[in-house]
Amino acid sequence: TEVSRGGQPFDVPERRIHEPAVTPGVREQPYPTHPMQDICDITGKTHGLTVAAEGIYEYECLDDASRALALTMVRSNNCIDACFGTSGQYDLKEAENLAVMTFRTALFPHDGDWRSVYGDAMHFLNPAVITPGRAPEESVMKDYIRPELRLPDVGAMVALTGEGLMITSVKKAYDRNSLMVRVLNQGTSTADGCLSLTFPGVEMTEAWETNLDEERTEKLEVSEKGVAFTLRAAGLKTVEFIL
Repeated sequence: TEVSRGGQPFDVPERRIHEPAVTPGVREQPYPTHPMQDICDITGKTHGLTVAAEGIYEYECLDDASRALALTMVRSNNCIDACFGTSGQYDLKEAENLAVMTFRTALFPHDGDWRSVYGDAMHFLNPAVITPGRAPEESVMKDYIRPELRLPDVGAMVALTGEGLMITSVKKAYDRNSLMVRVLNQGTSTADGCLSLTFPGVEMTEAWETNLDEERTEKLEVSEKGVAFTLRAAGLKTVEFIL
């Protein structure tokens, strides 16, 4: 392979692996390192490796036979050689970080498509919040009457179907009492999807497509299954649910 990938907001762009050419007379030369927001990846024809790293924002894919992924863990000491040649203006010899540092990384081998493990990487970087359980209060109340409406033990507020689609945001509208859900198509082709509200006791009365400023642009058709839509590759769609 000739490219690596580094996660960015709403995208995982490809970067050429070959070392950039050195231009004589230029003080700051091109870097072989690239930014990463959450993951970096190297993929061949039949297999690949995705690395998820917490709090690491720079990586490099070595331009040799190993095609190894290298993560920048610490920047400290003197950055003269790394940044600006021999300029004494940026001499930071005392910029040291003397501390015990802990890093969390996870490796996800895959069969040639980083998207197949992207969800696992996100679960690693954004783990579920665990809270201690306790016995139900009604277990010690002799005259307790079970309510007719009761939340299930397992459920979700919003459900999304569609290959290559993922929810990036669920929030209350900025200036009105409605729910905003944003969807990203990470695939390489147009995808069909459907959004629905699955929270017990909550029903949507209508739905609107909005722009990123939450301004309504088009009223959407609502069916029993939810709101169906088509989204281009690398596209974003924001749906407002009126409850």
